[in-house]
Amino acid sequence: MTVKRLRNKYLDFTKFFPLFKSALPYLLLLIASFLPYSIYFASEGIVGGDDSYWHLIYNYDLIYGFKHGFDGVTPNHLFLGTLGYDTFLFYAPFPHYFSAFLTICFSFMGATIPKTFKFMAIASTYFSGIVTFKLVRKITKDDNLSLIAGIAYIFFPYRIFNFLYRAAFCEGVALGFVPLLFYGVYSLLHDEEFHFSSYLAAILGASLLVLSHPFTALTSVVACLFIILADFKLLIKFLKKKINVIFLFISILLIFGLISFYLFPMASALNSGYYRMSDPKAVWTDLDSVINSINKSSSFSGFLNFPWLDLIKDKYHWRTTTDSKLSWSMEI
Repeated sequence: MTVKRLRNKYLDFTKFFPLFKSALPYLLLLIASFLPYSIYFASEGIVGGDDSYWHLIYNYDLIYGFKHGFDGVTPNHLFLGTLGYDTFLFYAPFPHYFSAFLTICFSFMGATIPKTFKFMAIASTYFSGIVTFKLVRKITKDDNLSLIAGIAYIFFPYRIFNFLYRAAFCEGVALGFVPLLFYGVYSLLHDEEFHFSSYLAAILGASLLVLSHPFTALTSVVACLFIILADFKLLIKFLKKKINVIFLFISILLIFGLISFYLFPMASALNSGYYRMSDPKAVWTDLDSVINSINKSSSFSGFLNFPWLDLIKDKYHWRTTTDSKLSWSMEI
């Protein structure tokens, strides 16, 4: 009887093992996604600085608008936005709108803007780890190497630098969508069969990148173009199929349709030269500034250099913010 019971338990375990084995990489990626941002749990607030305040103001304005029937476009948003100084055009909308949406939907659970920012940092990091894992597995057919690649991208120092030091919320979120674009492009070129999911990945990857951080979108698209041109034969093979040409055209239209409401007004305002944002050096988007940021980001690699946690605590001030209008005016 005992032997039979043990045998049944063994059979139950063997049935469960394949499921556990397939879920294990995603569990490890989830655990890894929390590690770079473990300092989030040491404070209810978020890192200080003018960029941080701006993201908070933007989100507060959206939430106030949604709660008071302005559909997210408050009088302040209009005056400083498209009808006035175009202020809200200089930070991409998706991270802010999605964060505001989450804050409102989960306010009954105690959600606040700082908590939502932290959630999006971890969630976007986890998402990028999963897509990187799938992309590398598609390329190499090796689960172990794919897992290493996914974890390595989770600990990408520059993203940690953006979230924890620069308060570059939009850029940090955008880096979560880079693997999605690469996954879509790689699948389109290498899959023998037609898969709509490949087009969807490319469409969403490109659109969400632009709507999160146009500069990151630009560098990612340029990198994709180099990859495509490096294997020109695959591109020719891809374009020989009529259905691919049709869906490629539709995909381009969809991408421009999704981003046009933001990209073109922003580009117009940026090219006007009226704003400080028009100066690449002032906003750290010139080549020297980007190189400098990347060099500094090496100190924030939780994967290779754990003292970055102490650096954050010593160098930066964390503060608690609330949804109270009075407290916002006092803090900012």
